[in-house]
Amino acid sequence: MASVVLLGVALLVIEGLAEALVPAVSLLAGLGVLVLVARTRTVRLRSLTVLLSVSTVWALLVALFTAGVGRLVGLTTSDDGAPIALAAFIEEPGKLLILLVPALVAPGRMRRLAASDWMLLGYAAGAGFTVAEDFARRISMTAISPWLSLLAELLGTGTSYSLNPLTSGSFQTGVTVPWTGEWGQVMVVGHQVSTMLVASTVGLGMWAWRHAGHRGAGAATPWWRLVAVGGPAAALAWAVMDHAAYNATVASAGWTQKEGLLLGVVKLVWLAGGMGRGQMVLAVVALGACLVVDAHRRLLAGPLGTLGEGVGVVPELSGLAAPWRAPVRAVVALGVLTWADLTVTAAGYAQPGLTRRARMRAGRRTGRLVMEVRRQAMGVTVPGAEPAARRRWALAALAIAVVVALVCLGVGGALGRVIGPDVIDADDTLFFAGLLDSLASWWDSLGLGGQILLTALGVVALMSLGASGALALGAFGVFAWAAEHGHGVADFMRDPRQATVDYLRTVTLGQLLWDVLDFATTFIPGSALGLGARSAARSLEATVALRRNVDDLVELSSLFEQRSVLTAARNDAVDRLRSLLPEGTTMRDFTRRNYKNTLRNLHDAGYRSYDLDRLRQAARTVHQARPRVTRAAEVAGEVGGVQDLTRRGYEIPDAFRPQGLAGKPTGPRRVDMLAVSSDGTSIHVPELKGGTSRLNTGSVPTTFEGDALQGTPAYVRDHLLTDPRVIELFRDNPGIWHGVRSGRIAVTSEVISTPNPFTVLHSHPIDVDLASYPQIIAAIEDKIAALGPP
Repeated sequence: MASVVLLGVALLVIEGLAEALVPAVSLLAGLGVLVLVARTRTVRLRSLTVLLSVSTVWALLVALFTAGVGRLVGLTTSDDGAPIALAAFIEEPGKLLILLVPALVAPGRMRRLAASDWMLLGYAAGAGFTVAEDFARRISMTAISPWLSLLAELLGTGTSYSLNPLTSGSFQTGVTVPWTGEWGQVMVVGHQVSTMLVASTVGLGMWAWRHAGHRGAGAATPWWRLVAVGGPAAALAWAVMDHAAYNATVASAGWTQKEGLLLGVVKLVWLAGGMGRGQMVLAVVALGACLVVDAHRRLLAGPLGTLGEGVGVVPELSGLAAPWRAPVRAVVALGVLTWADLTVTAAGYAQPGLTRRARMRAGRRTGRLVMEVRRQAMGVTVPGAEPAARRRWALAALAIAVVVALVCLGVGGALGRVIGPDVIDADDTLFFAGLLDSLASWWDSLGLGGQILLTALGVVALMSLGASGALALGAFGVFAWAAEHGHGVADFMRDPRQATVDYLRTVTLGQLLWDVLDFATTFIPGSALGLGARSAARSLEATVALRRNVDDLVELSSLFEQRSVLTAARNDAVDRLRSLLPEGTTMRDFTRRNYKNTLRNLHDAGYRSYDLDRLRQAARTVHQARPRVTRAAEVAGEVGGVQDLTRRGYEIPDAFRPQGLAGKPTGPRRVDMLAVSSDGTSIHVPELKGGTSRLNTGSVPTTFEGDALQGTPAYVRDHLLTDPRVIELFRDNPGIWHGVRSGRIAVTSEVISTPNPFTVLHSHPIDVDLASYPQIIAAIEDKIAALGPP
């Protein structure tokens, strides 16, 4: 609701914002359309929207890098070689480089992706570039004249947007077509289409490479290898040349008269590809191929690719000739399995005997299970033993990325020098430096209030797309910094030496200090982004360590499966009780504290004994089910904490180890866990959370320090005092106690969360500083003395 209010206010206050937001809204809608079409996908929509939002900021970094490369090869942003060659040869592979991060961080997941997943990831990465570039372009045109961008659309010289994901963001204009001399329309597709095409061929190429290693490939193995390598390379080359040719043609159709091998190849590919229109056709073909390949992989998975006995049975088609049987059966499987997935999911939403809310939960749960089946099918059809296979895959991905980057940089720089400065008039509005100038002017025109409003809207929008708070603040902070300093950044991109000299000649001491502080709070660790990045790094390290330990994964997976069963039983019990509620009563009337009085009042009002017995039994079932779910989450958090601390080298005394689902909870005024470092220099007292559990927001009274919030040093100190297990540990280990009392042994705490079997999250560690509180030290010593000798 907050984002809706902010958006409404921003649209009213900030001139031209509605026009500038068209790309983001349209491309998000296009992403939704593709998600609906890609019925074989295994990636979540949230992952795709986060990638789109991060790619929007990544586009700015790629633009800055492009300008830097231009300077190295002797080009400025006003030279024609920059927007024609460098913008194409760096932007196109640059859009895909953002996928290198998950490829290196989570290679196991990336190598098991479906081909349609690669297609969707490519679309999201490219859509972020389109949003960034066209937002800046529309804002700059609006700053000149509110009607200029609308006029450009009407005359056909601007970008067009619709619900069609393949035509949104396309840019076309009428020119004299080279070689024919006739007037016609040339176009370039939106960034998302070209990146989607290249990413699709990457997914298909991975399948082709694996198919070549299959025994059935036979003599065709070299050809499959050639397709695996040549397909993505050809798609990337086509996207680069289309991009370069369009930029040159819009500026001056006379570029086709220049001689040279590189320009000749660009001209030939551009003309053969329909002068920008062929990519959309090939993208549709690639989409269909991805879906068919995924269906084929699901067939190869056997029982792991099915939803159950007799569900989604694909005919063998034994009457077809052997060479045609597998591809035709894959096409048939796409239709059969898609229909099975949809009908099973729909059946989850239509289970009889459930309330509407329960049906919604059941349907969503069924949908998640269907996607999990697809993930399992993709996983079992990927060859190689872990973890060696994922390491090889990550190294191969890095090597390929380096080779592609070097080739594109070399060819782009060479072509840029061939084109030089003499094709177009000196105007860098096609290049990001010119757009940064216009963006900075527009940002300045907003005033402080408008800038604050737009920043709040951007952060809320990114968080609503699935980004964390730190990521949203950091991403939009980079955008705001670029807008605030757009004139300076643009000048630096054009001529870094002169821009630096001019800045140092005119800057005052106060302005210099302010600029340094502004840059530091945006980019240097220690700002909100830096703190979030450090926390994420710690959590990422713990998560990767968890995923490398199969035994830990199996143990946690079993606990979360039990929790899911208990949660489903609790939800069914709640729905059952809700369906039996007499008129005038609510669920609150049947809590453990109130239900007996409620039943007594209903009896006095004349309700039948049969109905009262049903209500009594339903209420008791709910009372028994709820603590079981809570306990399951607690145990998952405890086991996840033990695993994490053990991997980090801590030793956990037996008294603080989890007791399992059958054991009793830790209880109030006790620490969740206590661990001693292997070198004996520290004691760690974490708060453990499992599933969706969070820290309590209410304060609790302490013995010596008033009220304290959970997770604070005062809260931990008080629990060390009141937990009899801690007192016994200190009595039985006087060396540890003397070290804690003197401050030689540090006492620390943090929150360790285990939200699912595959993830561990850490909060920022805190120093409990027990040695600085003599009152608490004395109270602990009194309790040790009261226990007597061990």
